[in-house]
Amino acid sequence: MSQRNGSWLFRKFDVLLSVPGISRRYAHDRECPQDRCLSLAFAPEVIEDALGHPVGTPLMPKISTCGRTRIAQHLLSRSLAASDMVATETVAFHCVLTLMRGMWTAAQASNTGHAKSIARACEFMLEHFHCDLSLTAIAREAGMSTFHFARNFSSILGESPHQYLLKARLFNAAKRLRAGATVTDAAGNSGFASLSHFGRVFHRQFGANPSNFVRVKQAPRSRRDGPSSQEKAHRII
Repeated sequence: MSQRNGSWLFRKFDVLLSVPGISRRYAHDRECPQDRCLSLAFAPEVIEDALGHPVGTPLMPKISTCGRTRIAQHLLSRSLAASDMVATETVAFHCVLTLMRGMWTAAQASNTGHAKSIARACEFMLEHFHCDLSLTAIAREAGMSTFHFARNFSSILGESPHQYLLKARLFNAAKRLRAGATVTDAAGNSGFASLSHFGRVFHRQFGANPSNFVRVKQAPRSRRDGPSSQEKAHRII
């Protein structure tokens, strides 16, 4: 694949990260095989809610096969095979959180060890984020000791299990607030037992209090803090 600022060779399980409007050329070294590509498209507000800030064009269009891509492929295959739209939407959030995080600032890790075990833990947290989960219970789901799990999770995904679970809870809370839920309902149904704690971590992630989050997001771009994002869908292929 080539574009104006370079060319890249893609192999099985590599990920192409793109935004609309970028012109590219694709070619095969030999005869054209029966390629199969899975495409996920996201609206700008989904990206902002997952990452906590607007984004622009990624520094690099390619994520080479690594622990993160293998986990995403495993989770997507399972949800699609089950024809479960809720599960697929949940896994799509996982892809935003783990594949797109850092693509605007740093290179991805290449560790692929224990990917399936970590994938089970991610799936467990995404399904039960509203529950009172302990690190021991999550590690048990992955079939590892607590210390071994925490070390491998951070090595593969670049953040701790607690950070991953917290972002999943915040994403759900933001989604509920956009849909018209009260702050109490959004917090309670997202796994937050304390409203004060919810308010602090929400503001830290989104730069706005839960009570005025929707109003801030709906304000004209010129009146909002931080860089503006294009009103386009962002895509992982």
